[in-house]
Amino acid sequence: MPVSAKVQTEMIADELSLYRYANTVVTVSDKERLYFATTTVPDVKVLGHTIEKVQKPSKCFHDRFGFLFVGAIQSDDSPNGDSLIWFLKEVWPLIEKLKMPVWILLACVIPALSKRLLLQM
Repeated sequence: MPVSAKVQTEMIADELSLYRYANTVVTVSDKERLYFATTTVPDVKVLGHTIEKVQKPSKCFHDRFGFLFVGAIQSDDSPNGDSLIWFLKEVWPLIEKLKMPVWILLACVIPALSKRLLLQM
């Protein structure tokens, strides 16, 4: 269920306020690191990914034909669950109508596949 911008801002502020109890904050991006660097946290680290970025695509864009979805789906109404359901319901049928060889790979954690999600596939 969507929340108002005000509630969303309050929820983010509440979550981010937890840092005040930390000696170290580990972030996933430089953008987040820069935010916490402006706070009173004595130590801010960025946990990078262990896989090197691909500098050049291995195939030309026109030669690609698949979709990769990466992310944990904790529930249907979580951001990842909701976006995947939307994609499968609204976008995937349009792609199938093109009659092209295409696939979707779900690389995600789904604690319990819900009936709603399975029905969309």
